[in-house]
Amino acid sequence: MNQASVKDQFRLKNPKLHSKLQSVGVVKFPFLEKDKVNEIRSLVDEAIPNWNNAFEGQFFLSVVSNDPELKKRISEETLKLIEPELDAHFSNYRCIVSLVLIKGPGEGSSVDFHQDLSICDEDKFSSYTLWVPLTPSTVENGAIRFLEYSHRIFRFIRSQTIAAPFDNVKDTLSKFMKYHPAETGEAILWDQACIHQSPPNNSDAPRLALGITMLGKNTPLQIYRYNESNSNMEVYSVPDDFWFRYTDFVAEKKEVPSFGELAETIPNFKFRDMNKKDLYLNYLSKTLSKRLIS
Repeated sequence: MNQASVKDQFRLKNPKLHSKLQSVGVVKFPFLEKDKVNEIRSLVDEAIPNWNNAFEGQFFLSVVSNDPELKKRISEETLKLIEPELDAHFSNYRCIVSLVLIKGPGEGSSVDFHQDLSICDEDKFSSYTLWVPLTPSTVENGAIRFLEYSHRIFRFIRSQTIAAPFDNVKDTLSKFMKYHPAETGEAILWDQACIHQSPPNNSDAPRLALGITMLGKNTPLQIYRYNESNSNMEVYSVPDDFWFRYTDFVAEKKEVPSFGELAETIPNFKFRDMNKKDLYLNYLSKTLSKRLIS
């Protein structure tokens, strides 16, 4: 399919929510009833029997597990369970992967400032994360906080092969981040270019959540790899099941993907390295003057 002929038709069926998603970059809405949450919890209990005590001081994502059967089972079975809710809330969508996220108690469970990986051409399309807590998400246990509107300004290429450009401005970013706590079964949906972060879980119990990667039904899927030998950014077309093609994601994440086809090369790729001046000029001046708000 010719990429130029594809339109990003992903939609939230609620027009007010969809408009807010496009403008702010993140929205929250009721999603799963208690019975459905319990079904998913039962699946997690069976698939990861020791999840309640195995991840102290850790942040675990099932999709990077070295157990291919575990990550496939969780993705396939949770997507099947929530299909009615997905159809009720979204149109022209497809789901790439569903994963379990476990945020164990302790300092090691924090998640640094980041944007989710680029999986499409963001000059034309957007991709999204649908995040559903299966236990309450509170400020105490490390609720996610977002730099609202950032998806409209900082649409950088994001890859496991390059560093995020936020190291020099974390303290400043932190001042403008907004917490989004959520009750069990609520959904938080964000544009994957939206900057977010999660402090450590300072409670005495792990937090459990479901995360689903979504994009338009016909949006071409691609991932990015920086080639240090020639300073080029390589763009690979990949199949929808690419997350399951990794045998060991941590070991393979910087390698040429064996399951991808080189679609484009961006020569002499320039890294972004944000400083406070960039942040104030490119973000704060625009949001505070409300020029971004449609």
